[in-house]
Amino acid sequence: MLRALGAGLIAGSASPSIAKSYAHHVELNARTLTLPNWSADGFRLAFLSDLHMNSAAKLQRAREAARLAISAEPDVIILGGDYLDLRHPSIVQNVATFLAEFREARCPVVAVMGNHDYWSGAARPLLEEFSRSPVRMLRNDLFEVEGVTLAGIDDAIEGRQRMDFFPKGRVSPSIISVFHEPDFVREMPDHVSLQISGHSHGGQVCLPFGAPLYTPFGARDYTAGFYRKARVPVFVTRGVGTTGPDFRVFCAPEVSVLTLRGAA
Repeated sequence: MLRALGAGLIAGSASPSIAKSYAHHVELNARTLTLPNWSADGFRLAFLSDLHMNSAAKLQRAREAARLAISAEPDVIILGGDYLDLRHPSIVQNVATFLAEFREARCPVVAVMGNHDYWSGAARPLLEEFSRSPVRMLRNDLFEVEGVTLAGIDDAIEGRQRMDFFPKGRVSPSIISVFHEPDFVREMPDHVSLQISGHSHGGQVCLPFGAPLYTPFGARDYTAGFYRKARVPVFVTRGVGTTGPDFRVFCAPEVSVLTLRGAA
């Protein structure tokens, strides 16, 4: 219903061709976040999520996003899930082509799974492509980089998440959870410094100033940007790709570059 309303607003305020063009202009957005529980001052990450590479045009957009992330020269690049929606071999090959971009990265690249990666029925061939790529897939697993612990949590909508593999005292005091759906921050142990998530697309179709008309289950409370007062601080990227019609309104696709500072 809300998506239909969004389409009506587009028809009234902008042509579909403009909305479609808008969806393919990926922004590189840099932010500095100050965290109360953080010791790796100045650590920088690039975060891109929700690629949905179901066509040649969507693959091109995803490759552009990968190049933007690499160009930022962060300490780590993180992929937040939802790489495809369908099992077709050509779409799995799109993911392989995208992952090959990261052979040019001079930093580690890690990833988590999203709900569409499972719903597509293509989880097994998708994971095989990751295993052949330079990108490390984290499924309830840890990765250490520059004094920071990354906890890559498997998808919550599919019930695959775990919270017992990064107990306090066994990980860095600077710990980032990478978790596709932001609303599940309610389950996050409070020693986590920051959760980063996608899933929402920022709403994809928004009113002026970014108010979303609709966000999916798992991204109703946290839709885009930084939420300092969540159970643990959570940052939600607007993502790169689209679902449904390939357009966006008042909600540009983005690669997020975050510089993390400790609170004084």
